[in-house]
Amino acid sequence: MCIGSELVKNNCLNSLLEDTNFRFFKSELPKINDMLLDFPEEERLDFFKFASALGCFSTEKVLDKNGKETEVILAQKASSLLSQLLKTDDMSLR
Repeated sequence: MCIGSELVKNNCLNSLLEDTNFRFFKSELPKINDMLLDFPEEERLDFFKFASALGCFSTEKVLDKNGKETEVILAQKASSLLSQLLKTDDMSLR
């Protein structure tokens, strides 16, 4: 069973597709699906839930120090952070 079918089964697909941006995630982590192949489905799903909670798919724009909206999208910053975290020994995938 793939992650997509799990979303459909739980009626979460519409909320996922609204206001999501996968471009930066795919750019920063192009081989993530291959990296996750050896993990159980539940752990793969948990990884994507973590990425989502971190903001890797968000379309929201980042605010500057004065609270003013910038042109930078949260997904760009979050995906870059996740990519860097996965390169450290403490956060690597096993």
